[in-house]
Amino acid sequence: MAVYFIFTFNVADEEHFAPYRQGVGALIRRHQGQVLAADSNATVLEGVGRQANVVVRFPSQEDAMAFYNDPDYQPLKQLRMSTTTDTTAIMVKEYSRSH
Repeated sequence: MAVYFIFTFNVADEEHFAPYRQGVGALIRRHQGQVLAADSNATVLEGVGRQANVVVRFPSQEDAMAFYNDPDYQPLKQLRMSTTTDTTAIMVKEYSRSH
């Protein structure tokens, strides 16, 4: 079953965050992931908006976690965490009527 990573955050240090943007796409693709949406100007309907809003689809939870735990992603993850604030990162399963 496909899963989706949903990332929302504010970039506190744009200059130092740039390598994350440049490097993360190849790692997502390495694990069969696909960026479905990325918006820095999302419409807030409820709650508090964030500067960056990203939805990534992976074919399975195993693929998603392989990306998240990939040793090559760890430096980028640390970079993201040190250059952003108000971060939320969640994984949700694709909807299925049988569940």
